[in-house]
Amino acid sequence: VTASLVAFEQGPPLINGAQAAFIRVPAFTAAENGLNLTMPTKPVGNEGYINRYTMVWDILLPWDVSWTPFFNTAPNNSNDADFYVSDTGALGIGALGYSQAGVVQPDTWYRIVFAANLVAGRVTIYVNGTPVHSRTGASLANGRFALYSGLDSGPDVRLFNEPTGGYTHELLVNSFAFISRELTPEEVASMGGPTAEGIT
Repeated sequence: VTASLVAFEQGPPLINGAQAAFIRVPAFTAAENGLNLTMPTKPVGNEGYINRYTMVWDILLPWDVSWTPFFNTAPNNSNDADFYVSDTGALGIGALGYSQAGVVQPDTWYRIVFAANLVAGRVTIYVNGTPVHSRTGASLANGRFALYSGLDSGPDVRLFNEPTGGYTHELLVNSFAFISRELTPEEVASMGGPTAEGIT
């Protein structure tokens, strides 16, 4: 169903003056919609779930900024998503906290990074290589933000949907990357902002 709703396009909008390919993802209204991520990554030791990872998106929100979900750790989309752009242009979620408002503006390409070491209780959110919010504290291992793995059947993560359908927004996605460890601040800084050539 989702495949018929997304469109593969070429810029504009340009990324740093260069034409780039992207997927136009609509504001999904049905819980079964969204892009599924399946990965061979396995948990560390006997942890059961993936607790150390980084996700990277090169994205643009056309027209305006409103609630936009990045991912849901429940691959069947049975509960709330786990990382958003808010209606004020902040990045985060209540359980982790939010960045300042306005770090995401409409019609602008961004490289957004969600880097997690849940065992250490640490999640850092970056925009164009710069940290905009960090959560530190008690361990989050094997909890809400932990991911299913190659040991589990079926998809492991659902991208770009929220089951109520009221917290979705059209977005353009040039690139996405999943790294099976927490990138360091230096590594994220070296990645910088979005590029037409993609993330990796």
